[in-house]
Amino acid sequence: TGRDNVADFWNPNCSAFIFNNTFDRLQTDTDRIWKFQRYSLICEYLSRPSIPPPFILFSHLWRFILCTLTPCCKSSWLREKYMGHTSRTKYEITLDEKSASNIEIAEDALGDEIYYNYMKIGRKITEAGDIDEERIHSPQEATLSRMKLLENRVQIISNQQAHVLDYLDCLMDGLKTLGGERIRVPDRRRYDPDES
Repeated sequence: TGRDNVADFWNPNCSAFIFNNTFDRLQTDTDRIWKFQRYSLICEYLSRPSIPPPFILFSHLWRFILCTLTPCCKSSWLREKYMGHTSRTKYEITLDEKSASNIEIAEDALGDEIYYNYMKIGRKITEAGDIDEERIHSPQEATLSRMKLLENRVQIISNQQAHVLDYLDCLMDGLKTLGGERIRVPDRRRYDPDES
């Protein structure tokens, strides 16, 4: 039965670990494929004309004019338009594979950090309303705080004792004046906690 309990405990944990590891690798590959496809989609989008289909003839006519008149004409405005038109679809990655993977790692790390900070701030906001939340202390901190609390209580009690004894001295002096010398007052010894 003990072996069965251990097996029952470890089987779901191992399968969860294997699934998590497989999912992480799949997620990494999916991110790379998605980024590559997104780049291809952006290039394709920029290469298409932005005018809807019935008016696409104007776009093709404009392209034809740019391509034919630019080599013939010396107009700087026309050359700028032509260069802007031809360079809008030419995005080249001049990084090698290692540099590109380093950039991806940095983006992923910063993205995770931003997400973590966002979740941390959100958690702080939700926990700000919890007044009864106790701080976790190490045993040494707990012992030191208890000792300080006890020292403060002892100091308060000794101060109160000194006030009571002073008040009793005043009462005894008053009784001496009323009753004369018949009232005997013993000598009071003062206790100093620092001397012990």
